[in-house]
Amino acid sequence: MRWLRIAPVFVLLVAGCTGGPRDVDPGPGLAAQRRTAGDVLARWDRAATGGEMVVVGGLGGLRQVGDWETSVGDNNKAALQAGLFEAAGGLPAAPDRAVIRPVQGPERPVRTLSAAAALDRAKRAATRAAPAACGTCEPLRVTGADPTETDLLTVGGPVTAPAWEFRLEGTEVRLVASAVADGEATELAAFGRPADQPAANWVESARPLEGPALDVSFSAAPGGADEPCGADYTGAAVESTRAVVVLVGMTRTHEAGVCPTIAAVRRITVPLREPLGDRVVLQLYTGLPIQG
Repeated sequence: MRWLRIAPVFVLLVAGCTGGPRDVDPGPGLAAQRRTAGDVLARWDRAATGGEMVVVGGLGGLRQVGDWETSVGDNNKAALQAGLFEAAGGLPAAPDRAVIRPVQGPERPVRTLSAAAALDRAKRAATRAAPAACGTCEPLRVTGADPTETDLLTVGGPVTAPAWEFRLEGTEVRLVASAVADGEATELAAFGRPADQPAANWVESARPLEGPALDVSFSAAPGGADEPCGADYTGAAVESTRAVVVLVGMTRTHEAGVCPTIAAVRRITVPLREPLGDRVVLQLYTGLPIQG
């Protein structure tokens, strides 16, 4: 498992089209998205100026180091996703002193968890996020833990934080969990999607261009608006001094109908008022940096 950064974008999906041509105005869709984008940016800016460390996505995640061996890969991957891991024996206590080191700014002391407590927190987080239980999986057995460091993404930028690296029985793979105590940071959870907004299509990337602009790619209808089941896409950006949210609207010229569930990678250029710089691009419906 790797920590990855993806570009964020919201896309209005093509449900499908047959019949005669009909112009569809994308304006109202973008207007609705713009209101949500304003809320997303306001929350990010409040978190950035609140004076405390705000961690994107929480402290309970696990980072996998190495690849599963063929002999154990199927079981271990499913067991990890389901939160099925347990200590095979005693694990180390919390260190006496630990610090967080931002990329910019001074380090500061931080309270930490013991290896057992960090493992338990990671297990709870994995269980909550598990797509399904794995009744046939053999649990991963943690045979030991070593102090290490890991990178955390915060609203104020990346920091290097104390962590535990867990050794597992029967594999060379290691699991890394943050050791930072819960009370030392606030979690920036996913932003709730408004009930009156349609679901978004996942976007592949949003790369800065000269202009300034963003090169945005996403999965969508393979054909243009002049084709049945096709669509054209336009974009806009809502910006603050710290972040950008990209909006994508759809135009189609055929009546809605039933179409094959086939998608293609589409790309558009979205202009910005200023170069992206060190600003982050946020997903409209989660309010978090795009990952992928």
